[in-house]
Amino acid sequence: MMRYCGYWFAAHLILVNGIFAASNISRTTENQNIPSRSICGFQEIDTATVGDEVGLAESPWTALLQYTLSSGKIRFLCSGSLISPRYVLTAAHCANPHSGKLTGVRFGEYSTKTEIDCLTPNNCNERPVDIEVEEIIFHENYSITDRNHYNDIALLRLKKDVPYSRFIRPICLPESNESSTTGDLLTLTKWEREGEKSEVIIKRKVKLPVVSTEQCESKYSKMITFADSQFCAGGQHKRDACQGDGGGPLLKETRADHTQWYQEGIVSFGANPCGLEGYPSVYTKVVNYLSWIYSKVRD
Repeated sequence: MMRYCGYWFAAHLILVNGIFAASNISRTTENQNIPSRSICGFQEIDTATVGDEVGLAESPWTALLQYTLSSGKIRFLCSGSLISPRYVLTAAHCANPHSGKLTGVRFGEYSTKTEIDCLTPNNCNERPVDIEVEEIIFHENYSITDRNHYNDIALLRLKKDVPYSRFIRPICLPESNESSTTGDLLTLTKWEREGEKSEVIIKRKVKLPVVSTEQCESKYSKMITFADSQFCAGGQHKRDACQGDGGGPLLKETRADHTQWYQEGIVSFGANPCGLEGYPSVYTKVVNYLSWIYSKVRD
């Protein structure tokens, strides 16, 4: 059986799912509306955190996607990453919910349990920022019925610019020559759900090894055929993308600066249940879609 990593589908896929100002954005050769490497991909690491914990200002590009249900209730069902003041990168399947409508994006969140989060009395973040979605841009060759999940990528254009801060910053897109190889350790920013109804969401991180296409195909060969625009990572017990992580960023340090990060992949789908030993999750390879992204982002 398969699952999308954002939310559960009842379809045929059921086993194997500081401070910057916007005006400081530098011109890139590809698109002047996307931050240059002088701005993107920097975060503040909290040395007091251990294991999969993250500091309040870590992974400041990771966002929660908001869905309005028919009841009027807001739920967080997927993830995304800020790539410019006006655009969020996510998975196409996250913009095709079976219940509710994708209406907004939350930035600067650490835990949904409290409005302002504090790790210690003197270490607190700011209130999260919610911005409505103005436009959903799917890849033209994506199909919700495609069992291979090709082109599982989308952009969300926001109704207004996101205000950059210590807790809200853009992630870098990969350069055309940046790509991971088998065995490389990448970092997944994910959301851990707590409470009786899993309604409290806390930001976490997990390091995952890139898995060879051959090894990954051996697990999914009877269900899908892999494309060059997909890759696999993980496969360790209880260390995986899971429900609510779909569309989220899989990260790697840049070659020029190990304190700077770029987005290698987008969480697409994986085993059900998540975290099965030997079953890596599948990611959309961002570097394969650079031209598409540059062609869609505008003022």
